[in-house]
Amino acid sequence: MLDRLVEGGLITAVQAERAAVHAQRLGERIEEAVLDLFQLSEADLLKFLAGSFRTKYVTTERLATARVEPATVRMVPRKLAERMLVFPILFEPKTRDLSIATPDVTNISLLREVQMVSGARSVTVLLARPAAVRALVRKYFDNDLRAFGIIGAVGQPIELELDPSPAGGTE
Repeated sequence: MLDRLVEGGLITAVQAERAAVHAQRLGERIEEAVLDLFQLSEADLLKFLAGSFRTKYVTTERLATARVEPATVRMVPRKLAERMLVFPILFEPKTRDLSIATPDVTNISLLREVQMVSGARSVTVLLARPAAVRALVRKYFDNDLRAFGIIGAVGQPIELELDPSPAGGTE
């Protein structure tokens, strides 16, 4: 991923090396290290990576305000969501398509496992920041209404009005 960011001109080779060291030191993913260290917006990073992987993306702010149906949340067990960094965000009953948010858009085994446990006919992948997926898990499985308040686009907290019912209607 760092090579793609360097080739795309988003960061320099020196910055890529710095990000790799930072991620390893903190035990964090590269995406988070890049956002922590450099003046690169989350939207710019996700847009670039989504284009590179030929997929769509969803920002932390959008996920923070999304309303995921309780039945959709239950389609992916918590342990799988935490282990594989994946969260179900929308299910279309007519087509049986499940849309998921994950930073691992190229992980074919992840898609197969989600499809198998959810019973979905197909899975649509949306690229999301790792911290945002973790926040979704906390918001919906732990009922943590402040889960998104600790992350932001460039290391700054997002100021949001929190909905007291995290399992509310769809967006």
